[in-house]
Amino acid sequence: MSTETNINDILSPDEIKALSEAVFDGKIETEGQTLPSQMVTEFDLTDKKTLPSKMVGLEIINNRFIRKFRATLSTMLRKVVEVEIISTNHLSFADVSKSIPVPSWINLLHFDPLPGSPFIAFDTHLATVIIDYMCGGNGQISKSLKKEEFGPIEQHLMSKVTHEVIGCLEEVWKIILPVSIDAGDIEFDSRYITSVSHDEMFVVTYFSTKIEESSGVLTLALPYTTLEPIKQKLTSTVGHDEQKANFSWMSSLKEYLPDIRANITVELGKKNVTVRDLLSMRVGDVIILDQFIGDELMVYVEGVPKFKGYPGHYKGNNALNITSVLYPLKGEVPNVGKNITS
Repeated sequence: MSTETNINDILSPDEIKALSEAVFDGKIETEGQTLPSQMVTEFDLTDKKTLPSKMVGLEIINNRFIRKFRATLSTMLRKVVEVEIISTNHLSFADVSKSIPVPSWINLLHFDPLPGSPFIAFDTHLATVIIDYMCGGNGQISKSLKKEEFGPIEQHLMSKVTHEVIGCLEEVWKIILPVSIDAGDIEFDSRYITSVSHDEMFVVTYFSTKIEESSGVLTLALPYTTLEPIKQKLTSTVGHDEQKANFSWMSSLKEYLPDIRANITVELGKKNVTVRDLLSMRVGDVIILDQFIGDELMVYVEGVPKFKGYPGHYKGNNALNITSVLYPLKGEVPNVGKNITS
């Protein structure tokens, strides 16, 4: 039985004509008139995927990514890099887009076998500083510098950095789900990303990345569609299970660890020269470095900056007296005052 009612069943043709003329002639006020509430039906066509506000697994991934990314970028740039999480928020793509300046280095990612379109974004200043260091500069880029786009050489260098970031993400994601991450399209303006709708929800983590005196923000955006299939794994107590497993092999690790050899390098100083000056150098020429005799020297362990100290002599050998530890482990007491001899 149909409940639909035709207007002709209520009014006669003459009544319909009179009503129409009255409305158009202004004899009947139509503004402010509302339909009875029982005649209005609400429809919500938006995607209602939801995720818990706190996901232990994702926190572990982000914390491991910080350590991995810091070590990788330090090795690439031969600089002291500090990375920390600013915040992790649940935002729509429209809101995420507003937080990313133009131009930025934005790289869409594919997390196989997970769906969705995650992406990473280096803000304008961070990308420019990284490029400057990779080209031999000092990283002193003014934040007021206006940049329109990234040139071919800059894109090539940032693609290398993106490749390293992808390697870090693949490594840390193994504790939740082994994924194969591929780099997709590159954009300089988030408004041109067409594979994502404006109302699609993301879990967005902002990483403050400081390279010596310069800093910027790295954004990692993971859509709900990517995380929803593994929601159960992300909310489980991964860290607790992992901690129990650690005790089983910790004693063996402590036994063999002291015998592992590590390559330690001390950087005496740096100097930028032109190719013309380099070709004209002869035996006996003096190169003036950027370090003074009394300055602290950077000590690298397997290419990663770890200590600072002063050069000298110890028992007839060249030596370095360690004065500070850059990244002490949790609960570690820095061994300040120890000597490294060669």
